[in-house]
Amino acid sequence: MPEISIIVPVYKVEEYLPRCIDSILAQTFTDFELILVDDGSPDNCGKICDEYAQKDDRIVVIHKNNGGLSDARNAGIDVATGEYIGFIDSDDWIDPNMYYVLHNNAIKNMADISECLFMQCSDNIVVKQPNKIIEKVFSKENAIIELYNNDNYGSIIVCNKLFKKELFDILKFPVGRINEDQFVTPKLFYHSNCVVFCNYIGYYYFRRQSSIMNSEFSAKRLDAVYAYKETRKFFIEHNLKQALKYNDATYCFVLLKYWKLFKENNYIRNEYAVIIEEYRKLKFKFLSNDVLSIKEKIVLLYKRFLLLIG
Repeated sequence: MPEISIIVPVYKVEEYLPRCIDSILAQTFTDFELILVDDGSPDNCGKICDEYAQKDDRIVVIHKNNGGLSDARNAGIDVATGEYIGFIDSDDWIDPNMYYVLHNNAIKNMADISECLFMQCSDNIVVKQPNKIIEKVFSKENAIIELYNNDNYGSIIVCNKLFKKELFDILKFPVGRINEDQFVTPKLFYHSNCVVFCNYIGYYYFRRQSSIMNSEFSAKRLDAVYAYKETRKFFIEHNLKQALKYNDATYCFVLLKYWKLFKENNYIRNEYAVIIEEYRKLKFKFLSNDVLSIKEKIVLLYKRFLLLIG
């Protein structure tokens, strides 16, 4: 059985798919299976997947009806046989040494999750890697807190990480949601023994205009609010007090962002009401939140004032 299962959901990316697959097959770490999940793609993606599978016996192709990114990832998890699982989005690509670095760090530090840095880009680029790869190991709660810090460690996306497969015995991606990583990453961190971060840039996140997060506004954007709401409940249930403070601090800004977005798009129905209700629950809590600076609290109050008078 392979050491790593790499899962790639595929949908309407025939222009970018070969670059993604080629970057995976070029990995210096070779003990992996590549699971390409054709999520009912209406273009030539399914054919491209099959052609690659004929050339490399490490490739497994799943053809399924369209169910969305989460459903495709879950389908890949169900057939994965590796000790570890990695996820790559089909319009992105990775550095040749990414899985070597992530796997080495996981083994060396006996960590259930290993993470590297990612870079947003619009085309192929040459990146200068650090002269020395520095690793930092965090307990699960401290690792969760790092998700909310604006430094070089911790990111909510799953694609720049390597996970022990057993973590997915109890967790799956939420089908039908966008912002799916926000729903699961904090929980995966909580169920891990520890998380190792490093300053190596391994993942290249391709920002394209037709992606889900760049698409036209719709009520589905509210999933970001539901993700923070669900995470907040999870932190309370597991008595993660410091992580809860960080979640609440970010949550306040997210609520105001979507309050403005929904207001500008004339959403005055239940979706809009959810945002108002959630903000009212937190509006006094953030004033006593010692994670937020005085400046951040003033900004939150000012933004809310603008929304009320706008």
